[in-house]
Amino acid sequence: MSLWLALHFPLLPLEVFSYSLPPAQPLAVTDGQRIILCNAAAAECGIRPGLIPGAAYALAQQLVVTPRHPANEQAALESLALWAGQFTSHVSMEACSLSLVLEISGSLRLFGGMAALLQEVTVQTAALPHQSTAAVAPTPRAALLLARDTRDTLDSHPAHAADDVQDAPPAHATQTKRQPRHTFSRKIPQSQWPEILEFHGIPCIQETRHLASMLAELPVGLLVDAGAVRKLRSLGVTTLGECLRLPKAGLGRRFGKDLVADLDRLLGHRADPRPRYQAPETFDRRLTLPAATANADALVFAYRRLVDELVVYLRVRVKGVQELIAQMFHREHCVTQFTLSLQRPTGEPSYLLELIREHLNRLVLPGPVEDIRLQATTLFALAAQTTDLFASHTPAMDWSELTDRLGARLGKDSITGLQTHADYRPEKSWVFCAPGTVENALAARETRPIWLLPNPIALLLRENHPYYQGPLKLLSPMERIETAWWDALGAARDYYLATTPGGSLLWIYRERRTRSWYLHGIFA
Repeated sequence: MSLWLALHFPLLPLEVFSYSLPPAQPLAVTDGQRIILCNAAAAECGIRPGLIPGAAYALAQQLVVTPRHPANEQAALESLALWAGQFTSHVSMEACSLSLVLEISGSLRLFGGMAALLQEVTVQTAALPHQSTAAVAPTPRAALLLARDTRDTLDSHPAHAADDVQDAPPAHATQTKRQPRHTFSRKIPQSQWPEILEFHGIPCIQETRHLASMLAELPVGLLVDAGAVRKLRSLGVTTLGECLRLPKAGLGRRFGKDLVADLDRLLGHRADPRPRYQAPETFDRRLTLPAATANADALVFAYRRLVDELVVYLRVRVKGVQELIAQMFHREHCVTQFTLSLQRPTGEPSYLLELIREHLNRLVLPGPVEDIRLQATTLFALAAQTTDLFASHTPAMDWSELTDRLGARLGKDSITGLQTHADYRPEKSWVFCAPGTVENALAARETRPIWLLPNPIALLLRENHPYYQGPLKLLSPMERIETAWWDALGAARDYYLATTPGGSLLWIYRERRTRSWYLHGIFA
C-alpha cells in the first residue's frame, strides 16, 4: 500500500522576497490589486491582507509592496523538491498549491519506521527558511488537503477567512512569529488508534477506510475545481463531509465529472499517478528582488538564497562547483557580472558566500540591481575526505582557499603561480601560470637559488679571482650549461657556488666565450 507525505508551504509567495530584506523591514505581497500576505513587521504597523497598497502605505511609509512572482516561487519549490530527495526518490511537485508530495512507503524501513521518518522530516523542515505544514495519507490528494488545511497554523484575516479557495495564494494570512510547524487540531477518537496516529504533530492516516471520516471537517475550498466550490457553497455545502454525503450521480450531473474524479482520487477509488521531479543537469537560478538596491550587504543577503539552493543541488548530485558566474541586472537591460573560479571543487555555502561578498565589495555598480542570477558552469565529483580520528585541533586554511580569497579580494589577475619549464637556461627554466597548476612540472635542483637576478651582474677580477664584497671562494665543482646554440640567446656557461667574506652564498658563472664572470643568483 502506498503512503504519501505532503509538505505545504503556504507563505512561499512572501518568503521568496524575505531573504533580501532585514526582518524589521515591512513587506507585503499583492495579487495585483490587494495585499494577500505581509510579514510580522508590516502586521505591527496595522497592515492586514485585503488592504489596497495605497491604504497600506498610509500606515507604513517605509513599506515594500511587491506583486507575486510565480517564477521565484517555482524556483524555490524546485529547490525544495531537490531537498526532499533525501527522504525518497519519488518527489512530485504541486506548484498550483505550493506543495510537494512524497511517496514514502519504500523509505519506512530505511529510516526505521514511520515515527523515525517523520521525526527526521520535522528536524529538517525546522532548518528551512520556510514555514510548512505536513500530513501523511494513503492517497496524495488526501495528504495534500490535510497539509493545506492551515486554519490552525496561520493567522487568517477575518475579512477574508471565507475566501479559502487555495488554488491561487494560500488563505489570506499574515506572517507572524513562528508557529508550531505541524499541528493537527482535529481530535482523533481513541477507538481509531493505532490505525490513525499523529507523529511529531504531523497527522498520519495509514488506512484508506479512515479517509472519509478524517477529511469530513475540511472546507470544500481545498478542492481543485473553483467553479464547483462556488456552486457547492451556494447550496450551503461548506465541508467535504457534506459533499461526500451527496449522491455521486447527482454530483456528476450538476458539477461535472472533474469534481467526481477529484473525490475518487481523494478517497483512493481512482488511480492518481504523480510524475517524479527530475533534477536539472545544470544549475541556473535567477531571482527578482522586492526592491532595487546597490548595497553590497543587501545583495550578499539575496545571494545567500541562491547559494543555499546551489548547495542542495550539489548534495543531490554529489558534486562540487569550481566555477560560478554571478550576474546582476539593472534597468535598461544593463548587466554586471563576475566569474568565481576556484582552485578546487567545493560545496561549502559559507565559503562560497564569503567569496561572493569579496567580489561585491570591489565592484562599482552602474545602478541599483533589480534581479540577480547564479550559474554553476563547472562541476566535478567531490573526492571523499578522511579525517584524523583523534584530531582535536582546527585544521589550517588550505592553500587553495587562501588563493581563492586573495583572488576575490585583489582581483584574479593579481594572483599568479610559478611553474618549472623544460629549459636548461636558468632564466628560462620557469614560467608564470595559474595558481595550483602542476602540469608539466619538473623537479627543481637543490643547488639552484630561488632568487635569480633579472640581469646578471658583471664581477670584477682581481688576481684571476672573481670579486664581490671581497674575494669569492668557490665551493662546488663546475656545472656546465651549454644549450640553445640554435638561437641568439644561446648559453655557454660554467656555474659555481661561491661565498663572500661575510658568509653570503652566491651562484656565479663564467661565460666561456668571453671568460667574464657574472653573479646570477643569491641563496636566501
